[in-house]
Amino acid sequence: LFEMFSIFFRPKTYWLRKRLKGYIDDIKLCIDYTKDYGYIVEVEKLVDDEKQTKQVEIQLKNFLMDLIGWEISPKEEFQQRYKLYIEKKKSFDIQTVLEEYNNF
Repeated sequence: LFEMFSIFFRPKTYWLRKRLKGYIDDIKLCIDYTKDYGYIVEVEKLVDDEKQTKQVEIQLKNFLMDLIGWEISPKEEFQQRYKLYIEKKKSFDIQTVLEEYNNF
């Protein structure tokens, strides 16, 4: 099946990721570890009114600082790290991916 799929679609890269998910009060927290990329922490809180967005954004920034002492990374940092990751992982085959997955 993979061989048939790969005839029509060639992925640019692959991600080996472990994710922890949970809630602290009404804040959804996801901690991802991606092999050869690093950690990403996501926080989310749903709002009923769009007017609350800015207030909740500030609350989530403070939550991250209080919880783990991290500030939000600039978008440019993500773009640079992504570019480096893609360059490193741009040539691969399914056997390599499966071996890495089994050892992850």
